[in-house]
Amino acid sequence: MKFSTVPAFTLFAAIVLIICSYTSYPVFNPPGPNSAADTVYFEPNTFSGWTTYSYYLHENTSDSIEFELILKHDPDIQYWTNEQLIGTIKGFYVPQKEQNLNYYLLINNRWHLRIAKDGKCYLKVITGDAPAGSTVVIPIKVKYKKD
Repeated sequence: MKFSTVPAFTLFAAIVLIICSYTSYPVFNPPGPNSAADTVYFEPNTFSGWTTYSYYLHENTSDSIEFELILKHDPDIQYWTNEQLIGTIKGFYVPQKEQNLNYYLLINNRWHLRIAKDGKCYLKVITGDAPAGSTVVIPIKVKYKKD
């Protein structure tokens, strides 16, 4: 029996098309590269040069939140090992207790995100190289406890 790759490829393409066209995100805004995301549930600290390209907040379980964020910063930050106020989570997604979260951007490049109980978000580099240049784009993906 000879196996044909055409039906398998067609099935794969159909699955990818269905997945890509299905959106179940409660809060997600994919704006163009020169616009800022909406600020309903996350407001960037624009005073310090932060812009949000997009964010995703979702109640992962009854007591946890999934938070994804893509930020841009202008101009250069000199001391990435100091906490930077990047913005504020608002509404339903604000944790009741302070959350201290670590994540890896690249291998050996660990970051710390602190979410205060008032929703303010602080970011800093723990280990590895800090971003260089006058414009920096940083992705963040973490889960935290709501209560």
